[in-house]
Amino acid sequence: MRWWISLIVVLQFVPVAYGQVYLGRSDEFLRRCDRAVGSWADLCAGYVVGLGDMLRTAKLHYRADVAICIPAGVTVGQVSDGFVQYLKDHADDPPMDTATAYALSLLHAYPCATTPGPHAKQR
Repeated sequence: MRWWISLIVVLQFVPVAYGQVYLGRSDEFLRRCDRAVGSWADLCAGYVVGLGDMLRTAKLHYRADVAICIPAGVTVGQVSDGFVQYLKDHADDPPMDTATAYALSLLHAYPCATTPGPHAKQR
């Protein structure tokens, strides 16, 4: 019975360590995740994976028109590094929601090839 109490006491403090981390703004994500190593790198990569899952969910389940086409074989590390580079390239822009910045970086890096529709003008 005592080990349950000890476990509950310990688990109460675990979320506090990560609860102080805020990555919801693009400038904060860049500050924390640029050149991150160890557990910070894992946290940043996990955040990027979560954002990607959010976009896939929007596209698949809510039929959102997400024009992002990441080729097969692209790794989470490549996407994460590309996102950090996008934030560096746009560091002078006003900070925005990290999810929005992430979507913009993917739209920039991995746009879907467009094919002319049946009503497109012929040249």
